Amino acid sequence: MPLKEGKTTVSLHLFQANHKHHHILPIKMQSITLESIIPFLDGENIFNVDFTSLLSILSKESVIQNASKNELNHLCSRVNNYLKSNNTNYRWLGSKLFIVLNLHPEILMSSHTINFINALIKIIESKCFIRDLSRPPYQEVVTLRSAVYALDFIIEKIKGKPALTREVLTPKLPQIITVLLDLVPLIPEKVIPLLHKLLINNSTTFRPFGTKFEKQLLNLLHDDQNFEKFDAELMSCILKSLVLLSFSLTRTNANEVWRQKVVQLILEIKSVVTIYSHFLNTEDDQDLTSYLEMLPKLPENPDDLKTIFKPLSIDVNDTPFDFLKINRRIRVLTSLLAEYIQTSTTLTVKKPEVTLLQSVKHLLVLT
Repeated sequence: MPLKEGKTTVSLHLFQANHKHHHILPIKMQSITLESIIPFLDGENIFNVDFTSLLSILSKESVIQNASKNELNHLCSRVNNYLKSNNTNYRWLGSKLFIVLNLHPEILMSSHTINFINALIKIIESKCFIRDLSRPPYQEVVTLRSAVYALDFIIEKIKGKPALTREVLTPKLPQIITVLLDLVPLIPEKVIPLLHKLLINNSTTFRPFGTKFEKQLLNLLHDDQNFEKFDAELMSCILKSLVLLSFSLTRTNANEVWRQKVVQLILEIKSVVTIYSHFLNTEDDQDLTSYLEMLPKLPENPDDLKTIFKPLSIDVNDTPFDFLKINRRIRVLTSLLAEYIQTSTTLTVKKPEVTLLQSVKHLLVLT
């Protein structure tokens, strides 16, 4: 049974193949105390108990509030041991226990939080010791996703808490961003949304990492060849991130940088659209011709055109459907243009509305 991130009520089916000799004991919910739970949080003892019930018990306020300080310290130490283990199964278990424990303010506001975060960073940094990233084992990938989800969870929990932000999160952000960037090719669906949030909320801290993140995103798109391989939500996040990276981290006039990027994008779209003239008699379409003439002029020297993607290579003689590459390139570029218009920022950007509307209009006519 696949494990779903975001759920704290999970099963151990993924691990049962490795722990068939353990007899899982039900936990009686009446008058349960933390003292009676801690013995199960010791190495393989955890496989002797139903993990779903264990998480449910640890999520109860009464269990934590009625525990002594020594018991809470013991609990956090045991969970941290699972997170710090080199055993992938233990790491996954630790990430789920971590989420449940930090539902409680008593633990979230304690000194254990920084230890938990350090352990999560180590898990992500290690990539669960995957040797061949092109063929990663399923269990290791699931554990990495769980660790990233846990990190996202704690960042959200810390948000709005000045002391924790100042003392715990802010000093760790550069390291967090670094390890997440290295996971973009492996689990983009988990890493990119978190990096996007960090980019929006911590632009100053993110500035040294902007170039690397942009390269990772463009490599992921593989020019435009992977545009249709990702779901709409992830693709939107990729494009939004590319937009923000293009101007929000600049030390100069962000408004002017935004305007230049938009004009360059429109020119790139125009350059792709004009390729159709090699296959179709576009001169007969007066509306299209008129709209193209309204757009900024292409530079006389093609080398002076700044583009996001490499030039298209099309040979309809060898590959008759090669011209479909034009459609795909236009789709990704217009989607990116839409994100430039829609992406909210704290900047006051004066948008060249007329040019943008003309660009959109001529593309609608073309389609």
